[in-house]
Amino acid sequence: MPETITEQTLTQKITQAIQNIQDCAEKGTKGLDRQEVKNDIVFWELGILLKEFVELKSISEDKIIDELNKNFKKIEKKIRSEGLRKGKDSLQTWKYMDQNTKKMKEQSETWVYWSFNFVDAYQDLERWELIVKLAQSQEGFNRKRAQDLIEKFSKKDPIKNAEKLQTKFIEKFEKMQNEKKRPLRREKEFSPLITEIFSKSKSKISHRKGIEFCLRITADVELVIDRQDGNEESRKEFTKHIGSKSVESLRRLLRLISIIDLEKYQKRLGHPEVKKLRKTISTNDPDVKEFYHILYSLKDDEKARKSFLKKSGTSSHDLNMLNTKLGAAYSEEKYQDYLDDLKARDEIFS
Repeated sequence: MPETITEQTLTQKITQAIQNIQDCAEKGTKGLDRQEVKNDIVFWELGILLKEFVELKSISEDKIIDELNKNFKKIEKKIRSEGLRKGKDSLQTWKYMDQNTKKMKEQSETWVYWSFNFVDAYQDLERWELIVKLAQSQEGFNRKRAQDLIEKFSKKDPIKNAEKLQTKFIEKFEKMQNEKKRPLRREKEFSPLITEIFSKSKSKISHRKGIEFCLRITADVELVIDRQDGNEESRKEFTKHIGSKSVESLRRLLRLISIIDLEKYQKRLGHPEVKKLRKTISTNDPDVKEFYHILYSLKDDEKARKSFLKKSGTSSHDLNMLNTKLGAAYSEEKYQDYLDDLKARDEIFS
């Protein structure tokens, strides 16, 4: 009989797998304040362990990302902030310079998040090895290219005419590489090729962007409502940056879009406050503005909305959690309610 693994043992293995990725981290070669991990298998190994964790805990599909963050985001943050690498000098990989704001930010799309999604979407090692081959840059394996392909080459949720389009992409990809005698450049060649081949299968709604913005905003708000690092002043500054009215509008829209039951959704559409929602909001935060626009475009597109809610990172639970966290940042009364809920949860699982 196979040995039954405990949650504690699995958590230890996941912690070590995160450290293994950190050990492989190297300074970026593009002159930007970023780091690269050219070893592809360490992401797959972490993803396999995270998949085991999800199955062991019987975590429902819509709560996977939230639960993985609750269990492993602080572990990853600690490892990457300390920056220790086996046999090498330390290299901090958690904070990075945002090229738009020129401010240091913390990671929102973590190694844990992407490793799980790689295994969840690509399903098996054979498909992963194909993706790794397609995701090669001049410097070696490029994780962002593997991310770019996740919707187009997903085995879990295949696109329409998947096999035909994937074959066409691979053929064109190999032809271009052979002609140029080098890996394709991501911005000028690789990404345009994806658009060219898969344009007809592309949804009007950018799920990838929606997930990216949702994770980014969630990471920002979690900083200011954190029990140790957050404070009232930082919460006020966060709300001021977005705009109090814009926070309210975003929260109303999050509540609306997250509703799964169609009858309840239709009823909510008729609410006076929902009817007042505009197509855009005035805010200093471009991510919030874009995310609001994506959510608003789902309002009258039921098919796209259902598809959006099926994605890890933008499930009904994920949107509700973001709504709750925004409320905690916006109102000190709601912040205390949020802390009480956390305390109750800690007591249940302690």
